[in-house]
Formats: sequence, C-alpha cells, structure tokens
Amino acid sequence: MQRQPGITRAKKLLKWEPKVPLGEGLKSTIAYFPNKVSAVR
Repeated sequence: MQRQPGITRAKKLLKWEPKVPLGEGLKSTIAYFPNKVSAVR
C-alpha cells in the first residue's frame, strides 16, 4: 500500500498553494537524484 497524501487540508487551513506545477516539480526532482546518488558512491 502506498500513501497518496492530498493538499486539501494545507490549502484550507494554511492558505497554502504549490508554487511549482506538478510536472515541472517532478522534472526537477528526477534530475536532482542521479547527481546525489553518484556523489554518494
């Protein structure tokens, strides 16, 4: 089973909105990890 948290509560209680669109954020995250993994090895 995998968690799938929603941001509805954050939007409602904290008046928070994501600043980066999902697709752009995923691209950045995916590009970030190979650099970190190779630095550890």
